Amino acid sequence: MNFASAFVYARKSKPFSSDNCLPEPDTNVISAKFDHLVDMYDAHTGEPIFCSQCNAVLSKQSKITSSNDSKKKIWLCEFCNFENKIFIDKEEIPTSEEATYILQSPHDSNETQENSDSNYLIYCIDISGSMSVTTQINADFVLPTDQLREETHRHMAGEFYPQYRSRVRHITRLESVQVAIDDNLTKLEKTNPDKKVGLVTFNQNVSILGDGLMTEIKMCRDLETKDDIKKIVERTPDFDSLKNTKKFLREKLLNLEEGGATALGPALYYSILLASRKSGSQVILCTDGLANKGIGSFENENEEETNLFYNELGDFAAAKGVSVSIITIEGTTCKLGLLGDISFKTGGIVNVVNPVNLKNEFSSILEDQIIATNVSATLTLHKALFIKDHSNFDNRQSVVSKEIGNVTKETEITFEFSVRDDFNITEKELPFQLKITYTTLNGAKLLRVLTKFKEITHDKNKAEAHSDRRILASNIVQSQGRLLQMNPEKVNIEKYSNYLNSIQPKNDDLFDLNAYGELENQISRTRDVTLSQQSALARPMYFSNAVTTLDDGDASKVYKLNRIKTKDLSRMSKK
Repeated sequence: MNFASAFVYARKSKPFSSDNCLPEPDTNVISAKFDHLVDMYDAHTGEPIFCSQCNAVLSKQSKITSSNDSKKKIWLCEFCNFENKIFIDKEEIPTSEEATYILQSPHDSNETQENSDSNYLIYCIDISGSMSVTTQINADFVLPTDQLREETHRHMAGEFYPQYRSRVRHITRLESVQVAIDDNLTKLEKTNPDKKVGLVTFNQNVSILGDGLMTEIKMCRDLETKDDIKKIVERTPDFDSLKNTKKFLREKLLNLEEGGATALGPALYYSILLASRKSGSQVILCTDGLANKGIGSFENENEEETNLFYNELGDFAAAKGVSVSIITIEGTTCKLGLLGDISFKTGGIVNVVNPVNLKNEFSSILEDQIIATNVSATLTLHKALFIKDHSNFDNRQSVVSKEIGNVTKETEITFEFSVRDDFNITEKELPFQLKITYTTLNGAKLLRVLTKFKEITHDKNKAEAHSDRRILASNIVQSQGRLLQMNPEKVNIEKYSNYLNSIQPKNDDLFDLNAYGELENQISRTRDVTLSQQSALARPMYFSNAVTTLDDGDASKVYKLNRIKTKDLSRMSKK
């Protein structure tokens, strides 16, 4: 839990007469990262003690006094001033700002107890006819299929086989995917040999190649109903570890050929259901066209039914701790505004890439591994403060919860807060508490509690002089990105950017103004495009996600805004 300023700026927030009125920006911003969930600080086997009124957890900083009852103690809650009568021994009081409570041990969970490295990685790959489209590359670019194809061509051409090579060559979209996955397999064999890696392909049919050892399962007539696909998942054998299957999986991969339609919906549904066998698993979908076969087809006349299918699929994957990343090809149309919501819900990556860059994109996905699932974060403030809600500024709660779902070491979220206009602060410092509940990859359910006190100042210049513009900027980008999805008419990036630019940088300031400027322009342009398209459509959007009206490129950018982190807005320090 990092603060944008060393001080809480105690400017009172005036009431708003209209939803369109924006509060003045300030430095009261908190950033929360989740990389520490892999560590155990001050682990407690006992239960946390909650305030009976505001649900804050007793911490190291809590004031505990004796009562008339020798068996009870009195805890005057530092957040709401409620007097709690508690039973507690000295050794039960946390000894640091961070405390971890075990709510459910792994052996009490329904999760399968295996090495967390043995979860699933499912490549769900489009092999429809459009995947044969080519891109020009350098002649010295080596494909994993080169040797096999050269031997075939040499055999067929005989004495007429050319003895020279062209200075350029072309690579198909499918070959680009083969390069990327082949590189992934080589890396995973060294770093995660126990991972269960499988391959699912789709054109007019869905082919389950699995780990390369299993007998291939082909779905031809079973593409229309969820029940049919569930039955196929049930009869799919468990995959062996990559260390035992790489050779066979690679052979299946390099022999793929393009052709046919695009049964994306059934293939993705199958892949997510299979991956849900183990929490923390990943699905990587790579496609270059619209789903047009089976359930989830965008050619379905019932648009609402199709949208509901993908919406529910994203909810299911998030609940099961499955991360779904979706990669599409530049210059294609895949309805990424809708499909990308699955990745958004599950902590996956959404991107539109040049085929030549697929290798790097697939590698970055592997680096962003899930470390915890079913994550929720609850911020508790002193009763003099409230959390700002950009979608409804009249909503002024001192306690707010965010359902995060899956998190990686890179996940970062932000909160804004302000001082109530009807509250006179007499304290010199105020408490803040972040409660994170989560499930580890081995099934343990934990509660991490972080409590800090921050000094108060009524001096705006003082708060700004001790501020970190990177945290302020990441909060602006994230909050405006969320509004682009749900309330694009409320986006006002200009006002927040003007405030950010008004803060005088410190000598050691590492804020990257150029990187922020690019994001600012992107938000402004996307807002204008979204509002224009909404006006043209003149109809309500399903699930209130404005991104569904955008083209794939713009939709991808909006989803990325929600993943912006402090380090993305940091420039290298000068040595």
